Amino acid sequence: MLRCSGGGAGSPSPRGKVCGMASLLLRGGRIWTGDPGRPWARALAIRDGRILAVGEDREVLQALPSRCPTLDLEGHLVVPGLWDAHLHLFEMAMARRQVCLTGCRCREELLERIRAAALSHPGTGPLLGWGWTSSDWSDRRLPDRREIDRALGGERPALFLRSDLHSGLASTPALRQAGYLDAPPEIEGGAVEVGADGLASGLVLEMALGPLRASFPPPGGQEIQEALVEALAWLHSLGITAVCDQRLKDQSEGPLCREALAALERERRLATRVVSNLALHELEGPLPVLVGEFLRLGHVKLFADGSLGSLTARMFEPYQGQPSNRGIWLTEPPDLRQGFALASGRGLPLSVHAIGDEAVRFCLDLFEDLPRRGGLAPHRMEHAQTLAEEDLGRLARLGVVASMQPTHLLDDLELAEAALGPRTRLLYRFRSLLEAGTTLAFGSDAPVADPNPFLGLHAAVHRQRPDRMERGAWNPAERISLEEALRACTSGPALACGLGDRVGRLAPGMWADLVVLDGDLVAMAREGERLDGVRPLLTVAGGQVVFRRGS
Repeated sequence: MLRCSGGGAGSPSPRGKVCGMASLLLRGGRIWTGDPGRPWARALAIRDGRILAVGEDREVLQALPSRCPTLDLEGHLVVPGLWDAHLHLFEMAMARRQVCLTGCRCREELLERIRAAALSHPGTGPLLGWGWTSSDWSDRRLPDRREIDRALGGERPALFLRSDLHSGLASTPALRQAGYLDAPPEIEGGAVEVGADGLASGLVLEMALGPLRASFPPPGGQEIQEALVEALAWLHSLGITAVCDQRLKDQSEGPLCREALAALERERRLATRVVSNLALHELEGPLPVLVGEFLRLGHVKLFADGSLGSLTARMFEPYQGQPSNRGIWLTEPPDLRQGFALASGRGLPLSVHAIGDEAVRFCLDLFEDLPRRGGLAPHRMEHAQTLAEEDLGRLARLGVVASMQPTHLLDDLELAEAALGPRTRLLYRFRSLLEAGTTLAFGSDAPVADPNPFLGLHAAVHRQRPDRMERGAWNPAERISLEEALRACTSGPALACGLGDRVGRLAPGMWADLVVLDGDLVAMAREGERLDGVRPLLTVAGGQVVFRRGS
């Protein structure tokens, strides 16, 4: 276990300095700085929350004004603090307190998990869950509302969201309280599936989820704070020191999340850098003022299309086996154009969800009409999963960051082959985007996917699931190196948020966010080993220990 000499034990504490001191020297390991001018170092000094010096032992020691506590790295690898450039913090925090349905291998197992949850949470109160997917089921038929009602053991409002949050399964009382049961309304950008009896079947898609979710009582402020504290501590244990908190379309979770985060910041209990995006509809009122070191305002989030997993991403060509399905527009093109103009007119950067190749191109056309942002936070395209050849160079030319989630690649392998066939060559084009000069910013989309950043690094480097490496890389020409993937988890997101001069690299003057790892990622990637099992020994944010293994 790593220990400081000449100082305290260094247990995590709210805004406490590492080892209980204002300064710290790290030496005896390998430090990947992420700084192109000096990518590797042997020692690093922290003072007052910032990097004081980094380099060889002698030059770092000379920069220290006096003796200070020393952390012996014992040969371990140090990297800058990792970012999750795209997650839904409120959803992730609350989902950790809901029924977990990840890993269900068939409809029967899904129903059994619901049955067990109802027994462990007896009563008639609402029940919420998340995480199921039928993509790899041999029989992809979903349970209907009657089967869900039986699993619940009676009349009970319940909603179980798919892993991508783009569809959900609801019980009869939940459909009834949302007004969906007898005569499901027409909802732009969404649908309520109707069964043979003319009533809602239980499956609700895309924008129709909004009113359904709103019919459930929201959590209280104290519950949200507690859930966020737990979730952020979990992220620290994964080496994540900064996140870009994304919004859901037409939902009200943004103000709830920011209010709870601001309260934690005031109490000096927030030790994760949170860049909080705005939903487009929030531009109708005064903008929130967030100027703290750990909490600041981000981009305006817009949505073009659906998701690949739900076969609602907007494509130029139909999905295989579904000649009438090219996906949907979550925001109709005229409204999307208006949203771009509104956000840009207020001087705010845009963060637009676009997955299908038609949605990506349309959004790039809209970016063409906007002024370049110069030294400000650049515009971003979230996901950018399907890129036609003629659009590859446009993100770099327009200064648009590609905010991508490598773990989705692992989830989409079989589904993509079945739905797109040879068009899978257009998916997750990490190498092609880098060669075109695009800035990559990697995230997880949690709770849609596992926030483990080492699983994401594995996906970007190896392009294959960890448990079946013997099959070789999927579309291997799009693999990238470990160092390139690390930059997409450190300096890339920092640049995407306009913070590239303050965080994301281990260089003098930068905020002291770093992670000490239990495995040498660089050597492991070089040897073709799986990377998903690497974990932090120590996580430091702003010069404070926020996670220490064994504490």
